[in-house]
Amino acid sequence: MRKISGMTLTIKDILEVLRDEVVEFVDFIGDGEDESFNQVVDLFSAYEKKYMDEYESLSNLPVISEDDINANFATIKNYYPEYYKGHALYKYREIMESLVEMRCPICDCSFAYSQVTLDHIIPKKKYPYYSITPINLVPTCYNCNMRKNDGTPSKILHPYFHDFITFDYLTVTLEVNEKEPTESIINLGFTELNSDDVNEINKVESIKANIDLYKLRQKYTDIINISFSKLIDEFQKVVSIQNDVYSINELKKYFKLMDIFMDSNDYNYVDEDFLRHLCIVEITQNTHFLSCLAEKLNIFVDYDTQIVESMEKLNNKIKESPLYNQSNTLELIKETLPMIMFIGLYKFTDKSLNLINYRGVYQKEDSVFKFKPEEQYLNSILAHQVFSINESLLLSKVQPKGQAGTEIVIPTGNKNFCILLVNGLFNIKSQKLNELEILIKKLLVKTVN
Repeated sequence: MRKISGMTLTIKDILEVLRDEVVEFVDFIGDGEDESFNQVVDLFSAYEKKYMDEYESLSNLPVISEDDINANFATIKNYYPEYYKGHALYKYREIMESLVEMRCPICDCSFAYSQVTLDHIIPKKKYPYYSITPINLVPTCYNCNMRKNDGTPSKILHPYFHDFITFDYLTVTLEVNEKEPTESIINLGFTELNSDDVNEINKVESIKANIDLYKLRQKYTDIINISFSKLIDEFQKVVSIQNDVYSINELKKYFKLMDIFMDSNDYNYVDEDFLRHLCIVEITQNTHFLSCLAEKLNIFVDYDTQIVESMEKLNNKIKESPLYNQSNTLELIKETLPMIMFIGLYKFTDKSLNLINYRGVYQKEDSVFKFKPEEQYLNSILAHQVFSINESLLLSKVQPKGQAGTEIVIPTGNKNFCILLVNGLFNIKSQKLNELEILIKKLLVKTVN
């Protein structure tokens, strides 16, 4: 909800036009004399002042009843159609519409794609005294007006007085379809509030109620899934041309390049570009989705079979030349095993893996030469287990940037480890990893520094 500035129209302005241009309004005034008109102006100006004084609690304004002393003046609502095109108040409607920059202040929809309406912030059916009062009329898109209908939450937020950024309170999540990741679904839920502050809790609850009042979650969910679908279609066209194998980091790079959103220091409109941007942010942060997508894209590359074939080649080369120096051995492994981009020998000391020797291209950063493993990676290192992963510090650093998608870590004894980085994301079967461990150990034992 964007705050609207510049509203200066008053009920007095409206009543004067009705008196001067609408013949039937004389009957509403009574005898048509200035004194009677001034009494009407005073009455509705008093209602207007009460509205503005109590804008923080509009839902507490009294609903009209038959016992109301001014009930006869409820027929003021019959003059609302004067705001329609070709009628007496249309020029004031145009002034109101000019304040919102051709976009709905509730949902940010461009008026170029939607009919413009005047929304009664408090409904004219319950509060007829405010039915033509400018401060109660907000230009909105047709959909927001219809979705809200006559709803009045306990705390009404009003674009002439309030503003909030909807996506500060909504979280984008991806419901991953593991078998067909391109058919995953984007969901929008309320962001969890981590606060014990009562005022903050009440503020957030009122914002949530107003988001639900206009059914913004449903609206944005529909649009963001269309944006997601278009994004995936564009992505599939790109990868169909590339015909390559993919890693998580490489997929992140592709999606980030497809982000056309330009962040602004001012208000960012919730339009298709913004929602596309939110899709990309969620995609690039969702490792599970990227893993499933990479596996799907790499499905035609049978890496396990390629490993078996290349291990046979390595065994044959060992028999032909039983002794290699370490550097030549690393080069032999790199060139013989499939899609190896980098191979390094590391020694685990002082809780860090320190590079001893390598072959391949890497980014010259300290983290390639020495890095501290964490969490499950560290546990496997301490247990001297062979393992493979699809996201790690090394995978994000080794060049060509982003293409390495699978890291194989093989313990070779005496706190030494051989680390292989593979082009593309693959889940390698544990049996193949064990066979590869035996072969790599066998090769490195036969080397001299």
